Amino acid sequence: MSKKDSIDERIIKEYAIAKEDIMFWNDTFRYDKFKSEHPIEYKIFSAMDRKHSAVLDTFRAMMYSNEPIYWITLTFNNEKDLNTVKYKKESAERFLNDIAPVYLIIEEYGEDNNRYHIHGFIIFRYGKGFNDFRKWHSRQKIIEIKTFKKGMKRVSYLTNYVTKDVPRLRRSKQCSKLYNFYKSIKRLRHNFKSLFESDMRSYCQNNIDLF
Repeated sequence: MSKKDSIDERIIKEYAIAKEDIMFWNDTFRYDKFKSEHPIEYKIFSAMDRKHSAVLDTFRAMMYSNEPIYWITLTFNNEKDLNTVKYKKESAERFLNDIAPVYLIIEEYGEDNNRYHIHGFIIFRYGKGFNDFRKWHSRQKIIEIKTFKKGMKRVSYLTNYVTKDVPRLRRSKQCSKLYNFYKSIKRLRHNFKSLFESDMRSYCQNNIDLF
């Protein structure tokens, strides 16, 4: 059972209302009260919120590359592949590093069979594409994200897994640097939008290497 599944629905609703008070009324009373009365659940929910923000910010940052972004799933054949999760993770990262220097992935365990698999976003290396991706040794799935709206739906999909105590997000080196730069200037996004977008495009042009 996941951490979220073990939390009473009443407490989940209470936290949601507390967040709405902050979002719509800038009122922290319920939020502070929840934090005081439910410290364990607060720790879990705040971790969920941080993961959600990290997924969203990473996806937004990737969009400024002006390169096609793809949603992927990589699975493992549990009957044939008896390696540890650590080995599977490293195997997936080696595979992705070869074809996609920019990626964000999340590890997940299927609810029905507890089968380990990976979801995420990638940007292909120049010269690589669908045929290279389909060389993965087990089942895989890939979809091009053609609109921001569709990308956001996938972000929500990833976030649903994050709330189920997924180990953690994993980014390629280039994606980590891109994400960190985005975070460093994110404060400009609302009040100085043109400057923010110009800085993001400039960073991507000068620092993302897809060769």
